[in-house]
Amino acid sequence: MDLVLLWAFDVGAPIEAEYVLNVLDKTHPYVEAIMDPHGEPEPSCALMKYLREVWRKNHPNASDSDVMQYLFRDREHFMVPLLHANDKGVLDPEFVASRVFTRIKLCSFIIKFYDNRFRELSGNRRIKVEVYGLLYDAGVISIMVWIPFRDVNMRVEDVIDIAGKIEELPIDAELVEWLPEVKKSFRDFLNLIRNAMGRPPHLMDIIEFYVSYLVPPCLAWRKCYEKYVGRIKKLREKILNAEVRGDTKERERLNERLNAIMEKIVDEACELLVGERVDRARIAPQRARTPYKLPHGFTIICIRDIAANGYRYKNITEIIKRHASELYGILAGAELWRLERPQIVSADVSIERNLCPREEEGFFLCSARGLWVGSEQERQLVVSRAVRLSKEKGLPQDLATEIVYRDDELTYILPVEFLLLQKFLLATYDWQIRQKAKFATKPSDIAVLVDELREASEVYHVVKFAKAEPCRSIVEEGKKEMELVELHDALMEKRELLMDKLRSMYEEVRDILDRVLAALFGLLGVLSVGSLVIELAEHPHLVLLIISIILLSLSILGILLWSLMRLLTRRWRLL
Repeated sequence: MDLVLLWAFDVGAPIEAEYVLNVLDKTHPYVEAIMDPHGEPEPSCALMKYLREVWRKNHPNASDSDVMQYLFRDREHFMVPLLHANDKGVLDPEFVASRVFTRIKLCSFIIKFYDNRFRELSGNRRIKVEVYGLLYDAGVISIMVWIPFRDVNMRVEDVIDIAGKIEELPIDAELVEWLPEVKKSFRDFLNLIRNAMGRPPHLMDIIEFYVSYLVPPCLAWRKCYEKYVGRIKKLREKILNAEVRGDTKERERLNERLNAIMEKIVDEACELLVGERVDRARIAPQRARTPYKLPHGFTIICIRDIAANGYRYKNITEIIKRHASELYGILAGAELWRLERPQIVSADVSIERNLCPREEEGFFLCSARGLWVGSEQERQLVVSRAVRLSKEKGLPQDLATEIVYRDDELTYILPVEFLLLQKFLLATYDWQIRQKAKFATKPSDIAVLVDELREASEVYHVVKFAKAEPCRSIVEEGKKEMELVELHDALMEKRELLMDKLRSMYEEVRDILDRVLAALFGLLGVLSVGSLVIELAEHPHLVLLIISIILLSLSILGILLWSLMRLLTRRWRLL
């Protein structure tokens, strides 16, 4: 069984992932590998330092092939190109080519459960937890945690328990072989949890610790970027114009200037991060966003083999027919799954609800969980593909089998990951609008909110998925289960409400301005006629009448101006 946990965290401001990646590579001590534009894994600066200072000293006779085996077998770096290849399969090619996101591999760590029952479930072994990250230009970090449970027989109740409680289970943890100073900081953090909170650390504590190292480099880059944003926009406009004209030399010259500025921003951001850990408040742009420590999570359970009394089920139809209630219990996290009515079970787990186009496997979705199930036919297909891969790449058979299995599982996991990103972005903008609406008092404030809601819609629609199966079915079902359409429509309704409010405010202001102008022109007319009458008139009563009319006009004008000022400073109840 594989347990895959997905979280999304807010950075605090939009970023450009391909450049922030360079800052992370140079400053983040827990980054092991980064993905270049071609999808090949590149060792991070921290990993290269570890290879020079620690690994080579302990293995002085190691060959280059030994190093590569260490990198791709023991460090799971095969996942980086595997993730990139599946990105191309589940996402629209244009969206992938836009390079608005990039992936990294973070340090794996080893956990051991304190609880005796869960320790037995893990086979009394320490489990290696793999961590992968995705940086998205809209200012979101996605964390994928992959926890493999191998050669362990679990009952349905065990799977339900461990999937539902894994985030908050007390654990003991340590980094895999890594830089001594980084391992020490990791141990210090775990001791801080024990001493400050009086409890063992949880998995969620470690994930937030990793994210606390990811956010400051993003914000440091953003702060340095804002100093050059005007020049960058002008250069990009000129590059676009050069492309339209077909002027290759001019475009290359402008690209060199742009790259020089971007490299300068990366260098300045790295300098800003030198020394002790940077306080987020010191470098954060003034932008109201969801606090990045409030994650939105999703759990996907991948069961590669289901057997009963040694019998292996041939296909997913047979598994659903015999074990629909068990699958429902795992998918819904229902501890009393035996008592559920068949109608409830079939609403979530049935042949019709299976999102896999093939008979060998099944995938089911609910609002916060996904379940992938393999059959005996799937196992046979995986073994045959693994044999070919092993011969082509010269990989050990067990590693090739693991790669093929994960390749199949990622086909269903990655669409959910990007749906989670969309949901988190919509929730972020919703929170942001509600916070800013409390202080919006002027038409200009409301216009800013309307513009940000338009931006939210653009960010939501920019993520484009492939039209082929099974991605299309997963996206349709996932949007329904995660209520993405409802979230988006609610934001657009707020936008329409704000636009109506803005129009009504402008109409009221325009109405009062019309009256002010009418009173002003009337007063000027009265003054001109009155001055002429006063000069020609000899009767004092007529002079007093003219003066009274002038004073009355001034009073009306003052009342209208007071009404206008009150309207402009009025606090509107928006949302």
